[in-house]
Amino acid sequence: MLRQRVVSALIGIPIFLFLLYVGGWPLRILIALIALFAAWEYVSILRGRDHAPDLVVVTGGALICVLAGNDWWGLMLTLAVIIAGMQQVGAGRTYNLVDWGLTVFGVAYVGFLLAHLVAVRDLPQGRELAFLVVLAVWASDTAAYFLGLRFGHRRLAPAISPKKSVEGAVAGLIAAALIAAVIMPELGYSPWYGGCLGLLISIAAQAGDLVESGLKRYCGVKDSGNIIPGHGGFLDRFDALLFAGPFVYYFAVLMMG
Repeated sequence: MLRQRVVSALIGIPIFLFLLYVGGWPLRILIALIALFAAWEYVSILRGRDHAPDLVVVTGGALICVLAGNDWWGLMLTLAVIIAGMQQVGAGRTYNLVDWGLTVFGVAYVGFLLAHLVAVRDLPQGRELAFLVVLAVWASDTAAYFLGLRFGHRRLAPAISPKKSVEGAVAGLIAAALIAAVIMPELGYSPWYGGCLGLLISIAAQAGDLVESGLKRYCGVKDSGNIIPGHGGFLDRFDALLFAGPFVYYFAVLMMG
């Protein structure tokens, strides 16, 4: 499994970083494809739990959120609420409030949140900010995994993810802080400021990871999918960025002008 994980990373990471550097429509299309697969995984695992979120609305809504950009986010979420709600009152159907909610939540959770990574890249100094969030999240995830595996004893959230440890979480915080402390001076901010931002990014990333772990535990699955060898599904691989991307976007808008 570790070998598969490393091989997949060696192939996928350079492509992802190159398109992150290029930005624009090449990056937007890549994120849209990631959103498409992640949305499909979301619907699939919930259907295994006898729920029925609408596949077309979730995948289509996630795609449009990413491709259309932040000027259309509000409209897309509004349409998702209306269309999914109208489906529940269609002829011959039994009204199911849970499926309505899960459909709308899927558009917001996968499409709306993931689209923020493209929005970060489109900001002034967006290239540096995009690399900051991605590298900080990866550093947090890698440190938490390997150091938690080696030194972890106290369980962080045993009811949701038994393998995650407090020691691993702390290692993730430190790793993200160090990455941000190196990158933020390139944007005109002190390493201390960057370190504090890195801590917050790691907290958001680990929260995203735990939320997706809770979703998988609820659905009774180990991975959201098996498309990426050694990493599971796209939702597994990008769960941390779902929370960290929006955090950096709004932090930059509100605190960095």
